[in-house]
Amino acid sequence: MRRIAIPLCLVLLLCSVAFSQRITGAISGTVTDQQGAAVVGAKVTITNPDTGQKLQLVTSPQGTFTAPDVSPANYKIVVEAPGFAKYSTSATVRVGVVAPVNAVLSVGAA
Repeated sequence: MRRIAIPLCLVLLLCSVAFSQRITGAISGTVTDQQGAAVVGAKVTITNPDTGQKLQLVTSPQGTFTAPDVSPANYKIVVEAPGFAKYSTSATVRVGVVAPVNAVLSVGAA
């Protein structure tokens, strides 16, 4: 019985390590105004132009947002908030890397 238990434990351990590896990255950032104040509740839309897939987030009370487990690709990011001009940029997501997107919004039309 012991001869079977040790190899079985090793196989289970190796399987858990293999499943724990990720093949995704993330996009994370902060949205502020021109004075550096956090923009709370800004709408952040992350779009993969190749697939058309969209992810919509809202900034936290600290003006931050995070999109975890994003597939590697080039993304278009649009940030919108009432009283501010629309902000648009792009980001490249790589496996195991957090792509930073820090948006500074200008006062203008919503």
